[in-house]
Amino acid sequence: MTRPGDRSERPVPPDTAGLLRRAVPVVWLVLVWVLLWGTFSWANVLGGVAVALVVLLVFPLPSAPGRGWPRPVPALRTTGRFVADLGVSSLQVAAQSLQAVRPGREIRS
Repeated sequence: MTRPGDRSERPVPPDTAGLLRRAVPVVWLVLVWVLLWGTFSWANVLGGVAVALVVLLVFPLPSAPGRGWPRPVPALRTTGRFVADLGVSSLQVAAQSLQAVRPGREIRS
């Protein structure tokens, strides 16, 4: 006999987080597959889905530690550091390029 407030009577909602966790790698692999072929067609998309499923079945992804939530402050810090390093390296390459085209002394390796 079950009571009206018993939780066993309620339907269990689908595990949308688990479905999303499994669908994201498939979507990325299909996108890469279509970009590698260079044309968008349903044959390429279906072929990409087939290849993505085979790849993920043969080489399953390990479970990632952590909550999986984005952390905006560390992401912005990392992006800022990347942009700063990119600027510094661009200036270093530009300086070396000027040495290569400037007449005069010989450049040592």
